[in-house]
Amino acid sequence: YKEYLVLFNHDNIPVVVLSNMFKSFNKLVNDIFFIYTGYTFRTEINDKNKITFVVNKVFDIDPCRLSGFETIILNIAINQAIMNVSNGNKCSFLIVDESLDCIDSARFDLEIPRILNTIRRYYDKILLISHRDIDDELIDKQLKISYYGGYSTIRC
Repeated sequence: YKEYLVLFNHDNIPVVVLSNMFKSFNKLVNDIFFIYTGYTFRTEINDKNKITFVVNKVFDIDPCRLSGFETIILNIAINQAIMNVSNGNKCSFLIVDESLDCIDSARFDLEIPRILNTIRRYYDKILLISHRDIDDELIDKQLKISYYGGYSTIRC
C-alpha cells in the first residue's frame, strides 16, 4: 500500500502522464465546444487526485450549470476527445437520441446544420432521433413514425 501511495502521489508518474494527456484532451474538447458556446473547457486534478471538469467564459462554472444545448455540445466534444486520445478501438457510429431537441426553436434551424457537419467529420454513421423535423437536405434517410392510439409504426 505504501508503494501504491508513493506511485500515485500527486507528483508521480500516473498523475504526470494524465496531466500531459489532459493538455491534448482539453484542446480537442475546445476545438468543438468553444466554437458553439464561447466557453472554454479544462480538466483539473485536485490535491486528492480527483479529476474535475471546469467550464469558463468570464469565470469558472460547474458544467452541470450549462444549458441543455451547451451540455449536448460538451458531451459530443468530450466523446470525440476521448476517442482521439485513447488507444482502444474507435467507433465510427454515433446515436443521438432526442438530445438535440433541447435546442430552442429559434436556434434549432441555425445550429443543426453546423452540428451535423461537425459530427460528420468524426463519424461515418449517425442515427439522429428527434421529435422535430429536420430539413431533408441535411440527412440521408428519414423515417417518419405514426402514432395509432396505442402503438406507433414506421411510415413507408
